[in-house]
Amino acid sequence: MYVTNRQSTRSQIVGSNPACPLIYAMAEHSGRSGLFNAARESWRETLAEWRKVQWPTQAQAKNLTLVVLVVMTTMAVLLGMCDFIFGYLVEEIVAMNIIAIFVGVLIIILINVIIFLSARAR
Repeated sequence: MYVTNRQSTRSQIVGSNPACPLIYAMAEHSGRSGLFNAARESWRETLAEWRKVQWPTQAQAKNLTLVVLVVMTTMAVLLGMCDFIFGYLVEEIVAMNIIAIFVGVLIIILINVIIFLSARAR
Protein backbone atom coordinates (compact mmCIF):
# COMPACT_ATOMS: atom_id res chain seq x y z
CA MET A 1 0.00 0.00 0.00
CA TYR A 2 1.44 3.33 -1.04
CA VAL A 3 0.62 6.61 0.66
CA THR A 4 1.09 9.94 -1.07
CA ASN A 5 2.41 11.64 2.11
CA ARG A 6 3.05 10.86 5.76
CA GLN A 7 -0.59 11.27 6.81
CA SER A 8 -2.75 8.25 6.08
CA THR A 9 -6.33 9.08 5.14
CA ARG A 10 -8.81 7.20 2.98
CA SER A 11 -8.54 9.56 0.05
CA GLN A 12 -4.76 9.39 0.04
CA ILE A 13 -4.40 5.60 0.06
CA VAL A 14 -3.48 4.49 -3.44
CA GLY A 15 -5.34 1.42 -4.68
CA SER A 16 -7.75 1.33 -1.73
CA ASN A 17 -11.04 -0.45 -2.15
CA PRO A 18 -14.21 0.69 -0.33
CA ALA A 19 -15.44 -2.93 -0.34
CA CYS A 20 -12.74 -3.87 2.21
CA PRO A 21 -13.50 -1.96 5.44
CA LEU A 22 -11.10 -4.16 7.44
CA ILE A 23 -8.20 -3.00 5.25
CA TYR A 24 -9.32 0.60 5.74
CA ALA A 25 -9.34 0.12 9.49
CA MET A 26 -5.88 -1.42 9.42
CA ALA A 27 -4.57 1.45 7.27
CA GLU A 28 -6.20 4.22 9.29
CA HIS A 29 -5.62 3.00 12.82
CA SER A 30 -2.19 2.31 14.10
CA GLY A 31 -1.84 -0.19 16.88
CA ARG A 32 -3.85 -3.12 18.07
CA SER A 33 -7.11 -1.44 19.04
CA GLY A 34 -7.99 -0.38 15.47
CA LEU A 35 -7.54 -3.86 14.10
CA PHE A 36 -9.48 -5.36 17.00
CA ASN A 37 -12.39 -2.94 16.52
CA ALA A 38 -12.48 -3.64 12.78
CA ALA A 39 -12.44 -7.40 13.36
CA ARG A 40 -15.20 -7.09 15.96
CA GLU A 41 -17.34 -5.01 13.60
CA SER A 42 -16.75 -7.50 10.80
CA TRP A 43 -17.81 -10.33 13.13
CA ARG A 44 -21.00 -8.46 14.11
CA GLU A 45 -21.90 -7.96 10.44
CA THR A 46 -21.27 -11.64 9.76
CA LEU A 47 -23.57 -12.69 12.61
CA ALA A 48 -26.25 -10.29 11.37
CA GLU A 49 -26.12 -11.94 7.94
CA TRP A 50 -26.30 -15.42 9.49
CA ARG A 51 -29.48 -14.41 11.33
CA LYS A 52 -31.11 -13.52 7.99
CA VAL A 53 -30.59 -17.02 6.59
CA GLN A 54 -33.74 -19.09 6.19
CA TRP A 55 -32.70 -22.52 7.46
CA PRO A 56 -34.44 -25.65 6.12
CA THR A 57 -36.73 -27.70 8.32
CA GLN A 58 -35.69 -31.15 9.45
CA ALA A 59 -37.92 -32.80 6.82
CA GLN A 60 -36.48 -30.60 4.07
CA ALA A 61 -32.94 -31.39 5.20
CA LYS A 62 -33.67 -35.14 5.11
CA ASN A 63 -35.23 -34.92 1.64
CA LEU A 64 -32.38 -32.85 0.24
CA THR A 65 -29.81 -35.21 1.78
CA LEU A 66 -31.59 -38.16 0.15
CA VAL A 67 -31.57 -36.39 -3.22
CA VAL A 68 -27.83 -35.71 -2.92
CA LEU A 69 -27.09 -39.34 -2.01
CA VAL A 70 -29.19 -40.71 -4.89
CA VAL A 71 -27.60 -38.37 -7.45
CA MET A 72 -24.12 -39.07 -6.11
CA THR A 73 -24.64 -42.86 -6.24
CA THR A 74 -26.12 -42.70 -9.74
CA MET A 75 -23.24 -40.59 -11.03
CA ALA A 76 -20.69 -42.91 -9.39
CA VAL A 77 -22.25 -45.93 -11.12
CA LEU A 78 -22.43 -44.15 -14.50
CA LEU A 79 -18.86 -42.91 -14.28
CA GLY A 80 -17.68 -46.35 -13.20
CA MET A 81 -19.38 -47.93 -16.21
CA CYS A 82 -17.89 -45.32 -18.55
CA ASP A 83 -14.46 -45.91 -17.05
CA PHE A 84 -14.78 -49.66 -17.53
CA ILE A 85 -16.05 -49.37 -21.11
CA PHE A 86 -13.47 -46.80 -22.21
CA GLY A 87 -10.69 -48.70 -20.43
CA TYR A 88 -11.68 -51.84 -22.31
CA LEU A 89 -11.83 -49.93 -25.61
CA VAL A 90 -8.38 -48.42 -25.05
CA GLU A 91 -6.93 -51.86 -24.28
CA GLU A 92 -8.46 -53.26 -27.47
CA ILE A 93 -7.38 -50.28 -29.57
CA VAL A 94 -3.82 -50.67 -28.33
CA ALA A 95 -4.05 -54.36 -29.30
CA MET A 96 -5.20 -53.12 -32.75
CA ASN A 97 -8.61 -54.79 -32.56
CA ILE A 98 -10.47 -53.30 -35.55
CA ILE A 99 -13.92 -53.83 -33.99
CA ALA A 100 -12.94 -51.86 -30.86
CA ILE A 101 -11.57 -49.05 -33.04
CA PHE A 102 -14.85 -48.93 -34.95
CA VAL A 103 -16.90 -48.90 -31.72
CA GLY A 104 -14.73 -46.11 -30.29
CA VAL A 105 -15.15 -43.96 -33.40
CA LEU A 106 -18.89 -44.67 -33.35
CA ILE A 107 -19.15 -43.55 -29.71
CA ILE A 108 -17.27 -40.33 -30.46
CA ILE A 109 -19.57 -39.60 -33.42
CA LEU A 110 -22.64 -40.34 -31.29
CA ILE A 111 -21.46 -37.98 -28.52
CA ASN A 112 -20.87 -35.21 -31.07
CA VAL A 113 -24.33 -35.71 -32.60
CA ILE A 114 -25.95 -35.52 -29.15
CA ILE A 115 -24.07 -32.32 -28.33
CA PHE A 116 -25.00 -30.80 -31.71
CA LEU A 117 -28.70 -31.66 -31.33
CA SER A 118 -28.90 -30.39 -27.75
CA ALA A 119 -27.25 -27.10 -28.77
CA ARG A 120 -29.59 -26.78 -31.73
CA ALA A 121 -32.66 -27.36 -29.54
CA ARG A 122 -31.81 -24.29 -27.46
